[in-house]
Amino acid sequence: MLALALAVGIAVLLEVIDQRIHSRNEVASLLAVPPLAVIPWIENARQRAARLRRQRLAIYGSLASFVLVIVAIHLLYRPLDVLWTIALRRLGS
Repeated sequence: MLALALAVGIAVLLEVIDQRIHSRNEVASLLAVPPLAVIPWIENARQRAARLRRQRLAIYGSLASFVLVIVAIHLLYRPLDVLWTIALRRLGS
């Protein structure tokens, strides 16, 4: 739980510290006039591959974290079959 809270806190902190301009509205609010033109971001093959690699890493990392949490609950708190039985009793099944 502490690691999850720390990760969320770091993500929020990085978002607050970020000084880059990402949209047309941010340019307009900084300059008080709308921009004449906006140059779109064009992604090349290497950037696309890096983005896909980061997405896959995030998905696999999330899946691995979920599995580790389930295993930790099973080993450190209570066996999963006991928790399942308790949940079914509380739900009235």
